[in-house]
Amino acid sequence: MKIVHTEILVIGGGIAGCFASIRASKMGKSVPLLEKATLRRGGSVGPGKDHVSIGVHPESISYDEAREYAAAAKKDLVDPNVTLAVDVHAYERVKDLEEFGVHLREDDGSYFIWRIPERHFCCISYRGVDTKVKLGKAVEKTTTKIFERTMGIELIKDGGRVIGAVGLNTRSGELTAFIAKATILCTGETTRQYIAPDGPFNTYFSPTNTGDAETMAYRAGAKMVNMEFLYWDYVTVRAGGCIV
Repeated sequence: MKIVHTEILVIGGGIAGCFASIRASKMGKSVPLLEKATLRRGGSVGPGKDHVSIGVHPESISYDEAREYAAAAKKDLVDPNVTLAVDVHAYERVKDLEEFGVHLREDDGSYFIWRIPERHFCCISYRGVDTKVKLGKAVEKTTTKIFERTMGIELIKDGGRVIGAVGLNTRSGELTAFIAKATILCTGETTRQYIAPDGPFNTYFSPTNTGDAETMAYRAGAKMVNMEFLYWDYVTVRAGGCIV
């Protein structure tokens, strides 16, 4: 088994993993990124994306509205402070995406913003078939060392502390132990674990969303809550996942 020593290990090359590795690299940290598919098309938005939340913005909702919506959200499931933080920082991520080359604006330079009243948030609608491709290229411009076709399969613990993870190359079967000061799990959605309302084969979701983070965290002793939910927004929940 090969051994790689690093500062920050990122497992999962979807949106969260890309953003995490880019930020960590900009902080001057050594960062390996594990993705069981390919960085170009791995993760939930691998096939593309048609909207992104804009959060607090002059053309969408005010800070006071965001605070009101967060307070009215399902407090028994989600911390209102987290909900508010997502809205407050959403536009910053929009600007990041534009910096990475994702075209979010219309031909006249404006955003096409649509409000979803029952969900209390506003989104930018855009033609985002290459969103993940652009994100992948942004990661490649950093010092991140990318391990494609490498699936995180087990967290490594020393006493009660996680000190890295084992990665499996899905083509060669080779195992690599990544020893890290910090490990970030970015394999969020679990839609392939259950029969979702969208259909028996979950074709609406990425086929690689198999809940790796949840299973690794569970085996490492993490407390798991809300296992009956895989998706939530301000007014609805759907069965089949969890929050770690």
